Amino acid sequence: MNKSRFFSIAAGVGIALLLGCALAGCDFLKNPDYVDSIPLPPELPYATLSQEEDGAHQYKLEWKRASGRLLQDAEYNDSALNEVTQGALDTWREYIRVIDPRPFYDKSGTGLAPVEGAPFEVFNSGGKLDNGNPSGNGNIVIHRYWPKDAAGNMVTPNRIAWLGAVTARAAAFKKAAGEIEGMLAAIEKSPLYTKGSEPLRALHEAMANAISHNPPEGQCVQRTMFSVVGGGTKGVAVLPDGVSGFLYEYYLGHVPDSSGYVNTAPLAFPE
Repeated sequence: MNKSRFFSIAAGVGIALLLGCALAGCDFLKNPDYVDSIPLPPELPYATLSQEEDGAHQYKLEWKRASGRLLQDAEYNDSALNEVTQGALDTWREYIRVIDPRPFYDKSGTGLAPVEGAPFEVFNSGGKLDNGNPSGNGNIVIHRYWPKDAAGNMVTPNRIAWLGAVTARAAAFKKAAGEIEGMLAAIEKSPLYTKGSEPLRALHEAMANAISHNPPEGQCVQRTMFSVVGGGTKGVAVLPDGVSGFLYEYYLGHVPDSSGYVNTAPLAFPE
């Protein structure tokens, strides 16, 4: 066999193998990490925030490379990497703003909690949350998850319906907590995390704090207390029994009854 014919056959076999792998899904074609000879950038976390039909908010991380081409390491400097991971952290902060259970005056009218670091101001009147002047102070808002009923229909958001859905809320809490735990594990495996990306480490800490109270589902029970403390007329909600974790309170925290307010008309939880 002459050399030209040999190489033609070899090339044909090679093309056939590549096509076969492409159709069959060979790992080294699907995952360029197998190409050891080419310096590859790390996968970056891209975050999305969505709201489900039942009112639950979801935060998700998708790990992918910023470009389809294989860039050199030098093109992925710390500043560029941190810019992407900072975006994931900013999206997480938006997530916290829509699930934060602490009462606050909705002065902007957006229904969102104040930005991180801002005070969650409410006013005391005889030990109650004072919503007697909503036009001046804004409505008092306490975010809560409102599940559907057994038939899949939205329930009227009132305290009785919310209390009656504790089993569904406990299951929804465990599902959301499990998803966040999975994202934490993915972050820990990232080379960006191991090399010390500040936004990614801050994101990891914030996500861990959000599920810091993650009991077995059987222990997910309705809270029985809600108190407001503070100097003068300003105060913030205090979670009882040392319980912490935004996510737990969002799904399972206590909704005060009408006696906890001066005026119930403009509140987030009508009776």
